[in-house]
Amino acid sequence: MSDSFRQVEDEYFKLKGKLATGRITREQFDAALKALMIQDAQGRWWIIGAEDSKWYVSDGTRWIQTDPPVLAPGISMPPPPPVMPSPPIAQRQIAPPPIARQQQQQQQQQVAPPVTAKKSGGGCGCFLWGCLAVVVLLVIAGVAVFVGFQNGMITPNTVLNLVGLGPGDIEVDNFRDDAIQVNIQPIATTQDSTPSPSALILNAFDVKSFRAQNPGKYRVDFALKKGGGLGTCTLNIKSGDRYQFVALPDGILVNRANSPSSVGRDLKIVTSSFCR
Repeated sequence: MSDSFRQVEDEYFKLKGKLATGRITREQFDAALKALMIQDAQGRWWIIGAEDSKWYVSDGTRWIQTDPPVLAPGISMPPPPPVMPSPPIAQRQIAPPPIARQQQQQQQQQVAPPVTAKKSGGGCGCFLWGCLAVVVLLVIAGVAVFVGFQNGMITPNTVLNLVGLGPGDIEVDNFRDDAIQVNIQPIATTQDSTPSPSALILNAFDVKSFRAQNPGKYRVDFALKKGGGLGTCTLNIKSGDRYQFVALPDGILVNRANSPSSVGRDLKIVTSSFCR
């Protein structure tokens, strides 16, 4: 497959993830998908199916599902057909007005403040003032931490995350019309004791979460409640990580909410680098 087709696939998976998480509407998704049509060297138009993620080529009268061609000279991404909206013209950036000459002259004429001569024997006083400032800062920091614990703004997990021993979280959103089961099995964790596996049952449009108290490697299996596998992802969960899975009718999407990927293939568990 050529680089042009791979670029279109990456953009498609990004749009799919935005649609699943509610960042764009269905109308915006369909319009963006039409703009991703690509033409090969023979002049044939190609497009990705909105629901099944497969490639389709036009024979002039209908769309036929087939794999895109391998890398060959002459494949390019020409501008969209006339019926599609042209991309917006980038706004010109206007440079800020220069400083007036009079202001520049005034700034150049400013006289540097005189340097006060240091008095002998002041080193001890500076040291005492420095120690006092450190003590005051420590007291303020201690009071801030205490207030944070009292108000719930700082939790034990917050402290553990600072030293890399905090938990990680997994959220599963079921956007399917049927129930699914998610089995979470720890493979290797930072603690000596191995946690027990967990199972989540999600009905249609349910949202459930799992907290991995010990950072490490976890296997996440998705299956229909009535039987039939949907996919598997092996996560390396670090302290403070927050992963989100979205179960769609045509597959499972994954995203790391606290540090999302900019690569479209990372949104689908079958190609995601998160699932290694």
